[in-house]
Amino acid sequence: MADYGAVNVDDVRRIREIRDVRRRRKKYLERLNIFRKYDDVHFRNRYRFTKENARKVIELVRPNLYESEDNRGLSISIETQVLTALRYYARSGYQDNTADLHNISQASVSRIITNVSVAIAGLAPRYVRFPREEKRMTTARKFYDIARFPQVIGAIDGTHIPITNPGGELAQIYINRKGWYSLNVQVISDASFQILDIVARWRGSAHDSRIFNESRIKERFEQHEFGRFILLGDSGYGVHKYLLTPLRNPETRQERVYNTCHKKTRNVVERCFGCWKGRFRCLTKNIGTRLGTAKNIIVACAVLHNLAVIWKEEMEDIYVEEEEEEEEEDNGNEQHEEMAEQRGHIFRRQFIQQHF
Repeated sequence: MADYGAVNVDDVRRIREIRDVRRRRKKYLERLNIFRKYDDVHFRNRYRFTKENARKVIELVRPNLYESEDNRGLSISIETQVLTALRYYARSGYQDNTADLHNISQASVSRIITNVSVAIAGLAPRYVRFPREEKRMTTARKFYDIARFPQVIGAIDGTHIPITNPGGELAQIYINRKGWYSLNVQVISDASFQILDIVARWRGSAHDSRIFNESRIKERFEQHEFGRFILLGDSGYGVHKYLLTPLRNPETRQERVYNTCHKKTRNVVERCFGCWKGRFRCLTKNIGTRLGTAKNIIVACAVLHNLAVIWKEEMEDIYVEEEEEEEEEDNGNEQHEEMAEQRGHIFRRQFIQQHF
């Protein structure tokens, strides 16, 4: 019978003591009070809102959020969740940078961005919409004051928001004509740079006119919901009674004046893009999330941009010049679209003769 020797109790105790010393104990970081940590200037620089307005955002989404736990079992308050998302929208970059700032894990940041983006995007019907009938004349008057272009209720254009490769068999259709993955986002802006309508579901290879032709807002204009009010778009769009584009080759003085006024007035949507992307730099870099979350982030940033305009948040120091592109015409129009454009050309000619 083999003899393994007697077990020394003291030796066992010493081994356990050494093991306990060497074992890495978990360190639980204290949650920071961001409102106390930063003064007003540094807070706004990081979160794009004053402390007062950031609290307003928190209260707006509070009913649709709940306090969660991180992977260490520590509670993450709604305030921390919203501020974490605002930080990501404002500065983008890697999620672990945002995690370090708020003393939470990167995995928690990812979940927070998803949940908060859904909650804020859910406010779009309330804050991203066309003015009511009694306010439409005021909106048109602000456009008129720019370059004396009458009856304008909005300026429309598309802008490409970069995303990471979505993967899958259809990934290639998200590559735009510049060769990178994006979502082509349709936006209609008013003269105050508020976003009146947004469509954030189309792949980067989609043409602006295709997006508009299949949008709900076109149906609303064709149903005469906005009366005589019109949109202004670039040459990439078809001409309609409710959407006027510049003339390719103006010949008369009236036509040249029309083009000049059209360009100055429509430019508000380019400036809107500059302010919007300047506020939320995540829109200028690859949104490193799942495709569905990326779409919610874009709409959430539109809601927050409008709130910033309503609350008169400063924007001079965050403006980003938006590169204006001359869109190519979409030659894939069906016959009924071509007939509608013919009527649009007639209307545009009459409109120029009447107002310019």
